[in-house]
Amino acid sequence: MPRQPIDPPPEKRPASIGWMAELGLKEGEWFHASKPALRAGMRPTFELKARVWCCGRLHAESYHGELAMGMFRDKKIPLSPAGIAQELHQVALTFYAEAGKELTDEEKKTLKVSRQNVRRTLAELEQEGVAERRTADGLLLRDLNQEQLKRLPIGKIRLYFFARPRPAQCVPDVVKRDYVFFAFLSPFEGRLLNKILRRFGLDPFPFVASDGYVQDAVKVALADYQQAERVARADYEKAENVAADGVKKTLDVAAAGARIVSNSVSNRVRNGAPARVPASVPEGVIDNNPSSSSSAFTSRITIIASTERTKSGGGGFPLSIPNVQG
Repeated sequence: MPRQPIDPPPEKRPASIGWMAELGLKEGEWFHASKPALRAGMRPTFELKARVWCCGRLHAESYHGELAMGMFRDKKIPLSPAGIAQELHQVALTFYAEAGKELTDEEKKTLKVSRQNVRRTLAELEQEGVAERRTADGLLLRDLNQEQLKRLPIGKIRLYFFARPRPAQCVPDVVKRDYVFFAFLSPFEGRLLNKILRRFGLDPFPFVASDGYVQDAVKVALADYQQAERVARADYEKAENVAADGVKKTLDVAAAGARIVSNSVSNRVRNGAPARVPASVPEGVIDNNPSSSSSAFTSRITIIASTERTKSGGGGFPLSIPNVQG
């Protein structure tokens, strides 16, 4: 009886893909992911931190490593914060276009993400242990001072997104939520909404947060609230600037009209001594200091009053004549 052919043993699943194995990933710690799935995580409906992380992982895994790379004119180049910002904007435009929603030029500008915000987000991801920024020489950006960072040439920063995340360098305090959590809102929007709810003493039931109609209505209401707040703040700043300008003009007028009389004659009269005016001092000049006609007039009146008081032997306080503006 002929022997039955023996089926070869099933091919054993590799412990890890080559480049992942080199990073220390073992069996059960990896899987095949799709680029469209990571690209979907870059849509504007997600928080910026998640969008930046998905973009970084996409550009790192596509080149079989943790260093995020991209292509420019058929040449492989390191991914930069500017490149991330540009790609996030393009994904956002595609997201609305595929949904059949036409955007105005102003709305397209609104979807842009600034490079500064991308840099701040990368710093947060680095603190959480899932990414790292280095120079082309391997120096950690977080170890450089401001002057060294300013002198870094363009294109000398390398972005790493870890397949095996490191321990976090900084963790937030554990905060017990004493409010309804709206999962469809960003942390900032959630805090803002709960602030408004507490202001009016509203305490919705948790199931309300998952209602689809409520989600759409809350999104629109928060956008209107933030717009009204920006307008009110701009009006307040404008009124504050007008008031401050009025105070400044008043002070300028007061400073321009102020005259200080400082001369030896008036000081001697205040001290009770007879007034003596040197004959060599020309009219209108007291103690070698040029003065206005009103200052000279004040000095002469003070001298006359003092002389009359001395002749009559009168006491009392020395006569003080305010400065007269001519």
